Amino acid sequence: MKEQSFSLETHPHTSSNPDPDEDLSITTSHKVESLSLAPAIKDAPWLCDARRLPKTFETEETFLFVFPLCDHLQVVEPSGSSITVTSGEVLFVPSFTHIKVSSSSGGGQFLVLHFGPSIQLCNGICPRSCADNYHGSAKSDEKDDSFSKKNSILVTSLPLKEIAIYWRHSLYETVRTGIRSLSFFEFKLRELFFIFREFYSREEVEDFLRLFHCSNYGFRAFVYRHHWDCKSVEELADLAGLSLSTFKRIFKEEFRTSPLRWINGQKATYLLRDLEDSDIPLADLAIKYNFSSVSYLCAFSRKMLGATPYTIRQNREKPN
Repeated sequence: MKEQSFSLETHPHTSSNPDPDEDLSITTSHKVESLSLAPAIKDAPWLCDARRLPKTFETEETFLFVFPLCDHLQVVEPSGSSITVTSGEVLFVPSFTHIKVSSSSGGGQFLVLHFGPSIQLCNGICPRSCADNYHGSAKSDEKDDSFSKKNSILVTSLPLKEIAIYWRHSLYETVRTGIRSLSFFEFKLRELFFIFREFYSREEVEDFLRLFHCSNYGFRAFVYRHHWDCKSVEELADLAGLSLSTFKRIFKEEFRTSPLRWINGQKATYLLRDLEDSDIPLADLAIKYNFSSVSYLCAFSRKMLGATPYTIRQNREKPN
């Protein structure tokens, strides 16, 4: 039997003499002991300004919280899907997501908090999947495999309650004064998750954090890392060290769709970005996205994007 190529998150042993800088758990559960765990914070928060140029972020194997400090901030994904938010909201950007943040009015400041998966954040309970929504979209996908910008947005938003606004203000003042202590911001992040648990309904938090994972993150990260390198679902399952049926079952549980449909959606998203934002020759794009020829790339583009690569590139040059 092959050794599995991905690994799930594990918890280090409990420390008999925990270091306060490492042990900053915030929990109301009597079942969870204070654990010395790897911190979730990857970098001190950033204060950004999108008034002049859009700011680009790519999360890879981490997550982002974006706190607008003004109204009319626009977040755009590679698919062209977008969401406009105000200073009364917070955005969650899941792992392996590419976004551009821009401002359509006078103000453009926002805070960005960059963090990784941690069982301490959600108190060991990952948000349950919004099964009804996922299954509903899967049914429509079976009827029409074409790529949909409207339904592809991954970034989610949550209105800030008064206590969360106070929390954001304290974060802003801390960043503005130049404090860079990662231990302090680890505490602040866990405090934020405590606010989510205590002051929001379970349904609100699950919808907002539906793509946050601490337990099954290994499988999701494996798929994102390796699906570009594999020419088929069978090859991806083999690389994971799983039988095809087991791989499809785990994939369905994690992504709420079939592997082939998801992979085609990824190809469509990034192919569209390359067609609109670059002049990479079609022959090179065919190699990049594992098409056997330019003809197959064009057929894929017509089916998933509703137009040929030539038409997409021609339309981008037209004045608004």
